[in-house]
Amino acid sequence: VKPQRFGELAAQLGTLPKPTLVISVMGGIVMRSIVDALGPQVRVARVMPNTPTQIGAGMSAVAFDASCTRADRDTATGMFETVGLVHGIEESLMDAATAVCGSGPAYVFHLAEHMMRGAREAGFDAATADLLVRQTILGAAELLRQSSDDPATLRRAVTSPAGTTAAALAVLDAAGTGDAMARAIIAARDRGRELSKGA
Repeated sequence: VKPQRFGELAAQLGTLPKPTLVISVMGGIVMRSIVDALGPQVRVARVMPNTPTQIGAGMSAVAFDASCTRADRDTATGMFETVGLVHGIEESLMDAATAVCGSGPAYVFHLAEHMMRGAREAGFDAATADLLVRQTILGAAELLRQSSDDPATLRRAVTSPAGTTAAALAVLDAAGTGDAMARAIIAARDRGRELSKGA
């Protein structure tokens, strides 16, 4: 159910007559709004999955209201574990989770888009640029997943002093890309909060 259609659906359903677990993936619709619309017998789990769930590699954040039972928690968690990893959070962090893992794939795709453009400008044909960038991002992501090192340590391992990677990172640092990424996540979180208030 799209968040914009929840009011219409809730009006059709009315107050649910028996205890019911409602699992919501609606961004911006808080648990309290769902309970208010569907009645006090509703128990709510809010989940924020991301698009890599399409290939079983998703990251889903889940929050439960206080009335959820252990069985409710197992049901919702188990459902999303079939398409990736699941991590429990407090509902107050749901907008932040949306900004990090919900919107996060777009940040990676944005990076890939511009890496491919740079590869073409450096002389590669489109097919080769596509191959090189896709595999580089896949490999880097898998190394990040498997390594016990933090991202900064992994970055330093690639960066020889005064070498090619250092030259590239100097351009990124001068452009403020690191700060921009952190600000982007805060902006997405804040927009989620605005949408929640307007719901």
